Amino acid sequence: MDTIPTQTNIDPKHKKSKISFDMLVHAVRDAWHRFPVTVVYIAYLALWSVIQIIGDFFGDDNLVASLWYLGSMGVPLSLAVYLWCEYLRRPSRLPMVIANLLLVADCICIFCFESSLGMAWNVGRGAMFAALAVAIIFIPSRSPMAWNFSNSQVTGLIIAAAFGWAFMLALGAIFMTINGLFGLDIWKPMACAQAVCAGSVPAVIFLHLIPRRDESERDEKAFFATKFQCGTAKYFFLMVTVIYMAILYVYGFKILFTWELPRGIVSLSVTGLTAAVFVTLFFLEGVRRTHPTDSLTLKAIRVLPVAMIPLLVLMSVAVLYRIGEYGLTVSRLYVLTFNLWCYGVFIYLMVRRPRIYNAVAISFAVVFLATSIVPYFNFTTLSDVMMQRKLRERLVELGFTEFPVSEEAFIPEFERLDSRDRMDLRSIVKELDRHGNQSGLDGIIEPSLYTGHNSVIYSYRNDNEGSAQKSVDLNYQKSDVSIPDGFRKVDQLNEYMSKLDVDNRNGAISLGGTEFLLPADSLIHLSDSVYEPVILHAASGTPDTVFVAERISFYYVPATWSGKREVTSLDIYGYKFTR
Repeated sequence: MDTIPTQTNIDPKHKKSKISFDMLVHAVRDAWHRFPVTVVYIAYLALWSVIQIIGDFFGDDNLVASLWYLGSMGVPLSLAVYLWCEYLRRPSRLPMVIANLLLVADCICIFCFESSLGMAWNVGRGAMFAALAVAIIFIPSRSPMAWNFSNSQVTGLIIAAAFGWAFMLALGAIFMTINGLFGLDIWKPMACAQAVCAGSVPAVIFLHLIPRRDESERDEKAFFATKFQCGTAKYFFLMVTVIYMAILYVYGFKILFTWELPRGIVSLSVTGLTAAVFVTLFFLEGVRRTHPTDSLTLKAIRVLPVAMIPLLVLMSVAVLYRIGEYGLTVSRLYVLTFNLWCYGVFIYLMVRRPRIYNAVAISFAVVFLATSIVPYFNFTTLSDVMMQRKLRERLVELGFTEFPVSEEAFIPEFERLDSRDRMDLRSIVKELDRHGNQSGLDGIIEPSLYTGHNSVIYSYRNDNEGSAQKSVDLNYQKSDVSIPDGFRKVDQLNEYMSKLDVDNRNGAISLGGTEFLLPADSLIHLSDSVYEPVILHAASGTPDTVFVAERISFYYVPATWSGKREVTSLDIYGYKFTR
């Protein structure tokens, strides 16, 4: 009898691509032997997620924040150390110990001082996370192996994300079916299962798919992109990027011929296009390696960096105009730095042969990190110092010599300013008022001038600017709501509306399929947070349906720029009663 021959000499890539239970077991073993510290952090994140879900241990306190930060930063930090040490042929033990000690020290700082650290610390941590993400995908090498590694990492991320979404959808469908058939409230088990299966399992699969250095070196000259990869790069990424670029060129010619300054949103648009160009060039490199004579690919690789230079000039004009007009804020400082970095990178891509794309990504991480993490010399701190100096100078020009400026002394001078000067002063205050307990305005003006949306600086408008915005937050704090006499059916509703034109149909809002009238002009006069439930009547006038509002919160503008009354951010909760 014939026997089935056994398969020998299995290609490691083929072994990794087989989806089976054995593959998952092998993935866990491989990840543990190669990245043990990273696997520990992944398991810690899964366990901490389950503890929070089961114990309803939610909150914004420093302990919770520090524990979340330990796991979420520990995973990319440990993985980046392993990968860079492996590809640089350096032992990883000492760098790993140092990196984890620094991480633990940062967690202790969050636990002890999070409420007083300020925005600069948060921006610095965000820059560190971005730098670690870059370090995981791009390795420090000039050989073709570096692009192969990055391409494999991107593919692995896509596969892991697909697994995560598949687990999420499958578990959601299973638990919703159980809830629908048996009426069991099992959201906690579902959330725990999703945290483990849709979070930890895909992460381990991604670790398993990371190529080793010897694999990348072996495939350095044998890379061939699939037809799908080539088609996606040429006919999706490239086409979308060209259309995006053409739109910006049309806008550039428009302002050139009309001789007007570009809008501020141009900076955001050019930033998005820059990202699209980098992604397109990265994937076109795979097409070039597979088809070295493909004319469309070769032309795109040459033309795209050159075509970006005029748009970068457009971005420079926009951001420099905003800086000259409104001052140098932290966001504009970052945009200006990004703009200058783009000049250098695209000039590099124009003249460099061959192009090393991982150097572009690593340089971005270095610049972002260097401008965000240095204490007292990061962009956030420097911007705050400049804005505080500018605010003090403006107040001195108004005649103030003693600080902090009191509300009684400030209001008369503020009302004498023209519209433009008030808006300029308000923009400075808003830029500095973002640090919580350690506000950038401490010692300059009293908190009553800028605390809350109804404060003097935020809410004041003159006749040309529109009426003051008022905040309404009403909450019926008793545990029960009485059912009106004669009503038999009740529906519990919670609705949110971003914007409502009060003058349109007398401010009617749709709740549960029925139009109700919202008496915004009357509700703004209810100042107490405890009140009797407000009854809203149907817009049609029928007495058979009413809505009893248990909670109402919104912002009300009696007169917008166009002269209309407007309600924004309406959040209403209550009960719809029907006879």
